[in-house]
Amino acid sequence: MFKYIGGILLAVLILAGSAYYYHASAQAKEVKKETAFINNAQQTFTKAKTFSDKLASYQNLKERYDYYKANGKNNQEVLSKYQQILAQDQHYFTDKLDKLLKANTFSDDQLSELSKADVKKAKADLKAAKKYLAKISPIYSKDELKAKQAQIDDLLNKLDQPVKKKNHKKKKKKKAQASSSAIMPSKYTDEIENSSYTWRVFLCLENQNIV
Repeated sequence: MFKYIGGILLAVLILAGSAYYYHASAQAKEVKKETAFINNAQQTFTKAKTFSDKLASYQNLKERYDYYKANGKNNQEVLSKYQQILAQDQHYFTDKLDKLLKANTFSDDQLSELSKADVKKAKADLKAAKKYLAKISPIYSKDELKAKQAQIDDLLNKLDQPVKKKNHKKKKKKKAQASSSAIMPSKYTDEIENSSYTWRVFLCLENQNIV
């Protein structure tokens, strides 16, 4: 009886060991396979000479990463490798954009000190940033892309604020001048009329030899 039970336990242990070995072996193969794909993709990205080739290489790696996760594969070693390389490659595209945005972000005090030439250059840079963002849009999620577009639009609007304030001040000054001009003629008209009346009275008295 004991020999029979022992035999069953031994068989269970062998099966369990075999299952663990198979799982570990499959995991090792998966890691090796995915790591090789990532390394090859990174070499392709590095060797790519054109912008479009680099972008295509990045998208290929991103799609493979999304497929890997979508199929319930969650080996942390593989996921970390994917994330590391994707982040590294993404910087190739985003660094240029981030530098443009940083260089053309101004405080309120800085905005008030910008010359017309400075404003013109900043607007040109931000419009170029908008076009560049459209080129690299595939590397962003929809929400990230909207946020970047909103950031650029906000910076462009801020560049117009000093101009709007100056125009507002000019309009206010002209309105004040117009109001002042409307009051002054009335005052001077009264003075002229009074002077004219006094002069007529004087002439009348003179003709009558009273003065």
